[in-house]
This record gives sequence, structure tokens and C-alpha cells, in this order.
Amino acid sequence: MLKTTSITLTILVMLCSARSQAQTETTKPTAAKTKSAPSAKSVATKTQAALEADLTALLKDALLVGYWQVTTDGGLKGDGPLSTPKPETYTVASATKLVGDRWIIAARIQFAEKDVTIPVPVRIIWAEDVAIITLDSIPLPILGTYSARVMFHNGFYSGVWYSNPKNYGGVLSGRILKQVSKTPGS
Repeated sequence: MLKTTSITLTILVMLCSARSQAQTETTKPTAAKTKSAPSAKSVATKTQAALEADLTALLKDALLVGYWQVTTDGGLKGDGPLSTPKPETYTVASATKLVGDRWIIAARIQFAEKDVTIPVPVRIIWAEDVAIITLDSIPLPILGTYSARVMFHNGFYSGVWYSNPKNYGGVLSGRILKQVSKTPGS
């Protein structure tokens, strides 16, 4: 009985010692731990409602000013080159949340002699504090049917787009600016 108790006690001491050592090692900084990226918990300090309010404000009367490049069917498969960058400007009047991840982006379309603002139905998903607009085979008046993934972060946008029926697409990126309203006398 004494031998069994002694062995049990020895095992308990070893387990406690191992546990204590493991806890000490996890609190010691190591090169890998001190250089790791911040955790999702530390990055995501805003509520979802606050993130959505920030996005709504960011896109209200916004100009997306940057560049786009196009590729053909081969490029969509990774076999073709992108064109040289071409300047672009998108005008966004507003972004309105409907329900869940469904939103309406009121976008101004300037094409040929047309100049209209149309409601574009999109899904907006979130990667921490980064909003990602998604379109999946959405017919857009005047333009055609498009799919896209465009992210917005810290005053910049970037993404990919493609026209399903025509087998071409490309990339886009730039800055998000506020429209300068023209008032009388300015």
C-alpha cells in the first residue's frame, strides 16, 4: 500500500511539475511568438454595426479613382497577360444595407452618351475590418453581366472582375475620395 501511494504521489508530482513548466514556457517570449501577427480578437475591436456605419459613410458621395487592367479568356485561366493600366473613376452616391449581407450600391454609370445612377445589388462580406463587395453574374444596365470581388480598406480599393458571357475580366485598384461639391460662388 505504501509503495502504491508513493508511486501515485511521484506521478502527481511529475504531472504538476510538467504542467508548471509548460505554463512557464508558454509565457516566455520566443522569436516566433513575438513576431506573429495580431490575433483576430485584437484587430476586431469595432462592432459589426460600427464597421457597417463606417462603410456607409466611406461610400457616401465617393469617387473611386485608380486603374484597371483587362485580360482575355487565357488570362482568366492564368495563361494570358494583363493589359497596360488604364485610369478609371467610379462614382458612388450611396451604400445602403438591406438585410443580412445584402446591400444596394447606388453607382453612377457613364458609358457612351449615357449618364445614369443605377442601384447595384451586392453582397458585402467581412474579413475582420475589411469589407468585400461580391457580385455573382449580376446584369448591369448598359454594361452587361459581371462578377467581382472588390475590397475596401483604409481608403483604398482593389479587386478582380470578369464578364461571364464574354470571357474577359481583370483587376482594379485605387483610392477612395470624397466628391467635391460645386456650390455657387466657388
